[in-house]
Formats: sequence, structure tokens, C-alpha cells
Amino acid sequence: MAQVVAAVDGSAVSRSVLRTAASLAELLGGAAEALYVGQLPAPDVERVVAESGLKLRCVPGEPQAVISQVLASPDVRLGVLGARGTRTGRRPAGRTALAVLQAARRPLVVVPPDADGPRNGHLDCVLAPLDGSEASAHAVAESVRLFCAHGVDVVVLHVFEAATVPRFWDQAQHAQPVWEHEFRARFCDAEGVRVQVRSGVPGEHVVSVAAEEQADLIVLGWAQDLTAGRARTVRQTLSSAGVPVLLVPLAEPEGGGRR
Repeated sequence: MAQVVAAVDGSAVSRSVLRTAASLAELLGGAAEALYVGQLPAPDVERVVAESGLKLRCVPGEPQAVISQVLASPDVRLGVLGARGTRTGRRPAGRTALAVLQAARRPLVVVPPDADGPRNGHLDCVLAPLDGSEASAHAVAESVRLFCAHGVDVVVLHVFEAATVPRFWDQAQHAQPVWEHEFRARFCDAEGVRVQVRSGVPGEHVVSVAAEEQADLIVLGWAQDLTAGRARTVRQTLSSAGVPVLLVPLAEPEGGGRR
């Protein structure tokens, strides 16, 4: 049975974390549970979890280590955790969230504190930005197919930067249909997806298009590298998006190691 683990700590984001976990568990056809790191949860944690209908599991220890260990369990498909405790908290995410994100081998959903959770309790629209690489397309392909199979409106976004705009793009009215056909064939062959094209800074367009489309979730493949100059789109999305972000680790290249 698929399982979704929602890490809660009693902060303002906990309710949205639980709602997001429940909606994703429904799609996966499995169960979701709440995870609290500590011996005894505060009364507000127990109350919020009880309202969500999820079971509460308490595990003593250090948050990063416990969450990472639980997510590594064979029956866990994905984890859900808050980006930061408050709207003015650390960006792109808190220290524990960033540490878990960079170490996990499971897809993780990061929920901002101002997210309300999916409308009507289920996902209606998902935004999947693709940069035109095989690695990122492969990382999110399973998620895209799953969402499409359950009737979720999936919008695939590609952002041309100055160095990647095709030379023939000045004839956009003719070039775009041809480009989109090839792009779909290579990177998003799931039936029913819509493709949006923008030009500029990818992270800015991810945030703006998610708002325009009223997306309930953003799906990004990433190499789990937050060193200086890396993961700019992930950083900007986590910092500014008002909806949960599903981060899917890229497959390890042959020979081991991550890019």
C-alpha cells in the first residue's frame, strides 16, 4: 500500500501539510499518516491532526534524522513537510526542511505556510515545469502520468532563456506548433497535458504561471544540489510560490553520484 508521511511540528503550516498529504494519498490509493518528532505532542498538534483524520505517530529524536529515517522506509512513497513555520520564516526553506530535501531519495512535497491546501480536498491542476533535459523529464514523468490518469489538469511549462531560444523562433506562429509537437514527443507524451511557453527567468515564470493557472501543486525534478549558483529555479519557487512544491530527485547517472 502506498504511504504518505506528513511531518508536523505544531507550526502554522501543519494544517496545510496534512491536507496536502491526504489529497496525495488519495491519488496514490494509499494511506497517509502524521509524523511528530518528540515524545509527546503539544495539544494543538493533537487537535490539528485529529481534525485531519490522519493517524499520529510520535518518534523521539533529532528532527532531521528521524524524518529522513522514516522516509527511507520501503513502504513510503513520498513525504510532505512545511517549508518554514511562518510566512516571514527562513527562505527558500528552514534548516531542517533543506537538510531532509538534500538527503532524501524519495519525492518530497514542500508546503509554504500561506498555502491553504488543495481546493475541495483534491488536486485540480498541477504545473510541471520542464527545462528540456531528459533527466528532468524522466524524473517527473511518473507523476505527470499519474495526475493525468486521475483527471488532474496538468500544465507543462517550458521557459526559453536567452541562450536557448530557437533560431527560428522569430516565426513563432509557424515555429511553435512544430516545436511543441517535438517537445511533447520527447518530454511529455502523457495524454491530456497542456503546454505553456514563456521566455525569461524560469523561476519567475514558474511562480507566475502557477498563480495564473490556479495550480494546486508544482512538480520539479532536481539534482538535490543547493550550493551557490545551483538549483536557481527550485530556490525561487520555494521562496515565492504560494502552493506546495513536489521535488523529485533526478536519477543517479551511471557511475554513481549526482550532478
